[in-house]
Amino acid sequence: MNSVDYIVERKKKEFWLLSLLKAIGYIALYMVTMTLFEFINEMRLYAISVREGWDNEVFTETARGQSYSVMIISALFTVLILIAMQVIFKKKPLRKTFHLNKISPLSALLAFITGISLNFALNVFMSFVPQKYLEEYSESMDTGNLPIAIYIIAAVICAPIIEELIFRNFATSALKRSMPVWLSVLITSTLFGLVHGQWIQMIYAGALGALLASVFCYSDSIFLSILIHFGFNSVSIINLIVDVEKMSENELMTFEIIYSIISWFCIFVASGAAVALFASIKHYNQKKKHKEAAALAIGGASGEINQTEQGPYGQ
Repeated sequence: MNSVDYIVERKKKEFWLLSLLKAIGYIALYMVTMTLFEFINEMRLYAISVREGWDNEVFTETARGQSYSVMIISALFTVLILIAMQVIFKKKPLRKTFHLNKISPLSALLAFITGISLNFALNVFMSFVPQKYLEEYSESMDTGNLPIAIYIIAAVICAPIIEELIFRNFATSALKRSMPVWLSVLITSTLFGLVHGQWIQMIYAGALGALLASVFCYSDSIFLSILIHFGFNSVSIINLIVDVEKMSENELMTFEIIYSIISWFCIFVASGAAVALFASIKHYNQKKKHKEAAALAIGGASGEINQTEQGPYGQ
């Protein structure tokens, strides 16, 4: 295939319904795999509960405590399925299929800072939510006595990787083949919010998903959206480390004041870091294009020199 044929092929667009079905299919793969592993684990625990004589409360608490371990296993299994699918059905290298394109160190740092500061800034939004809804949200996010190592592996490492691969790398890429980028970002960010279940989480997950998809499309690399996601989820470790129930009234008040100040400050940090991130991506892409153009120019000049040395009929 010559360069002209390649450009023509790239311009061909899929029928929008086919792209949408592909995107939904990738998301369904992720959800079904996780549900399947949760079901298998609950059946295993049910058999143990019958043998050990557990009551319903012990069974529920045990299943809840193992949910993050199940998430790790299902995430790894889903990644293996995705790799197998690409190897079997795709002809492109995995590096291109998974958008493993290089990023600059500055962009990586800004992406991580953006994720961290966005999570802190989220607390400002939370301060306007009525208390009864906050209690519902806190119950849905409660990790119980989950070991911090399991939480870090599941929520901070595995979840960002698998969710970025599914929602950004595959779903958004599929939709971009048949519709404008802004519409593909809107659809996948909406779906990303919906799969989180709890309505407060749906709102901020959808907004975060829009940023993640925009960064992915602009950089054409999965690494930056993963780093933002890493940063965002890593802040939740504070809730596991800091035990507010053991604090005195004065300590709790001081902690809340400091956390509130940091949260308001991070609104400006997140805004500045996000703007700087897009600027750094643009600068890196322009620098990369200049290098490629220079390499082509040098290659073309070398070819002309060789032709001149060999003569019109070669040696």
